[in-house]
Amino acid sequence: MYSHINGLSGTLGSESERDFLKITYNVDFITVPVALTSRFKEYQPIVCKTIEEWRKKIVETAMKTVAGKNKRSLIIICETIKDVEQIKQSFKQYAEDEEEEVNKKHNISNTAKPESDSSKLGNVIGTKKRKIAWPTLMGEMQKFDYASSISVYKRSYEKFSYASEGLDAGKIIIATNLAGRGTDIKVSEHLNKKGGLHVLLTYLPENYRIEQQAFGRTARKGQNGSGQLIFLDKNLESDDNGNYDDFNCQLYSVLKVVDVKNERDYDELCRVGEIREYYETSIQFEENLFTRFHKCYDKLKEKLLREWKVQDDIKSVILNS
Repeated sequence: MYSHINGLSGTLGSESERDFLKITYNVDFITVPVALTSRFKEYQPIVCKTIEEWRKKIVETAMKTVAGKNKRSLIIICETIKDVEQIKQSFKQYAEDEEEEVNKKHNISNTAKPESDSSKLGNVIGTKKRKIAWPTLMGEMQKFDYASSISVYKRSYEKFSYASEGLDAGKIIIATNLAGRGTDIKVSEHLNKKGGLHVLLTYLPENYRIEQQAFGRTARKGQNGSGQLIFLDKNLESDDNGNYDDFNCQLYSVLKVVDVKNERDYDELCRVGEIREYYETSIQFEENLFTRFHKCYDKLKEKLLREWKVQDDIKSVILNS
């Protein structure tokens, strides 16, 4: 084994994982205090029963974040590429529905266009009976124009554009957990004053370490930031009409998350225990055999190079085979 092991990590994992590393590699851990106080806020989790409700809650939460009183930006972290595509489609549908609602409100056809000089308040669109100032209409239409603000990252090799340039308010990033992991998303001063980047985690990670990594994408270096879990649980009970009581849903969400996290942590403890047992019964034995083989190889190599009279080309074949 190695005589010295050094490492630095912001998300090393649970106590069981640390104990495993400590026993296996005979290492100690030192927790380095942060230089700046964390300003991360975790909002109340939301548990959904159906995929439709899950998508709706994600879109609603995102819209409140990017278009609310304190206009911010958020990153939506998904478990799979398929989830990324589905949520992106949900935003597209939301934008189309909002546009249709504005058109119906002002009796505008899809083919209607403003006059060439749209900067003048005199420019209008609609029927003769009901004329609407174009700037006023554009103000309403901006409510649903989020498609241009959405960025999608599916795979780990895709480079985050906000790693070098500052992320401003009003942006939505949809990504898998692997995409951009470890990337420091730079936040503009304007966005930081509004509350910073909001992390929306759309599934419950299989361990605490991955959850830390997800929420760790915001509130870096003393900046503001927040996070929230919105995940699917098909065991959520409803009444005979398929409705859910708001208070019971909120209470259920809190209790369910606590219960699921406890179950997850227990499974993680069992998993680490299985890894430790496998190491002690199999891997450790293989490592000892490899060490003995390596010593034997070094002795034979020394004799081959210094004692045995063997042609150089044959030596090369033996050593490199």
